[in-house]
Amino acid sequence: MKSCSFCIPCKAKRFYSVTCLSTKDEELRRKTMAAVLKSISRAVEKTECPSFAGTVQSELIAKLTGNKDPFRKQKLDAIRRAKKIYPEFEKWVLSGKSDYGRFERALKLAIAGNALELSAPNYSVEMGRLRDEMRSLLGMKLSIDDTRKIYGRVTKASNVLYLCDNCGEAVFDVPLIREIIRHAALTIAVCSEPMDEDISFNEAKLVGLGKMAPVIGKGRSYGVWKKKAPKEFWKKLGNASLIIAKGMANYETLDEYKEVAKGRTAFLLLVKCPAVGASLRQKEGSLVAKTV
Repeated sequence: MKSCSFCIPCKAKRFYSVTCLSTKDEELRRKTMAAVLKSISRAVEKTECPSFAGTVQSELIAKLTGNKDPFRKQKLDAIRRAKKIYPEFEKWVLSGKSDYGRFERALKLAIAGNALELSAPNYSVEMGRLRDEMRSLLGMKLSIDDTRKIYGRVTKASNVLYLCDNCGEAVFDVPLIREIIRHAALTIAVCSEPMDEDISFNEAKLVGLGKMAPVIGKGRSYGVWKKKAPKEFWKKLGNASLIIAKGMANYETLDEYKEVAKGRTAFLLLVKCPAVGASLRQKEGSLVAKTV
């Protein structure tokens, strides 16, 4: 997926927030944002993939401010809040009356969990109302609903690679991971190092993902980027019989690797961006379960 004009105000707002979290020094904020804005302009002019460009801009902020994990407190709070309300939604998933019924509910819960984005300029969740937000999303219909296709692929898969996205969101991935493991071997991929609000090894331990399946690092990037990925991860990606890709960044970046994604990828996301919405031909706020 390529950058568009909307990426300019979106990224400027997003990375200003990241910069302010990274340092309280006003002069350093000014210098950092000046450099980031130049990077954003170059990326849009070259129509680079938004998530590839965003990775570069995130690295630039970390380098200039010296803060490699500005979302540390927010990530821990997101996990804590998600865990607090999780039992209600786990019970809802387990009340499914069949194997497919549980899978369908677990998949929808995983998509609804994608709402836990801490720095999306056009979409925000009031963490104090997280329970109500999740209930509301679960009451919506999927605008693209390939759930049955995904279930069919899971039951036939020999090995599944699960690409996680945001931190608190991963708590709500647990039931879907559990349902997939009933049918196939599964590997979970997270960021190798802290990457804004995305889940890394540190938070994966807090969520308990390693107790469910092997967890590997995909490098430090939004989505997947071969340039940043360890060889082990790229080999897993290439050999997976099914890829479960959570969130917009995984959608944006796998669109750049169509030869990898085609015929074996399921995208699960909440549309929070007009550019992604245009690509999927869906409105912002839509829930998507799409196979390619």
